[in-house]
Amino acid sequence: MTSAGGIYFPVLLNSLRMLRRTGNTLPVEVFLKNRDEYKELACEGLFKELGAKYVVLSELVGEFGTQVEFIYYQMKAYTILFSLFEEMLFLDANNFSVRKSK
Repeated sequence: MTSAGGIYFPVLLNSLRMLRRTGNTLPVEVFLKNRDEYKELACEGLFKELGAKYVVLSELVGEFGTQVEFIYYQMKAYTILFSLFEEMLFLDANNFSVRKSK
């Protein structure tokens, strides 16, 4: 799982592509801070192609009757709390997967 939006979308897309190039096929959740960070091309097209699902964190938290203003690093804790996965690895948008060359 990861959190990204705004200026981090291009970096995140590269990170996801590199993850898939290693042969990793595990599902990925991408958490967005709010609906303003939603970009149709990325969320509905590129993420799906890369086996990733987007989650709008403010809407998810809002279901509990709570409003939270997410600021930068705080997103990471919330993504772990609200992930649908039982086991997870959090990758920042600017982390890149590598593999040993043959």
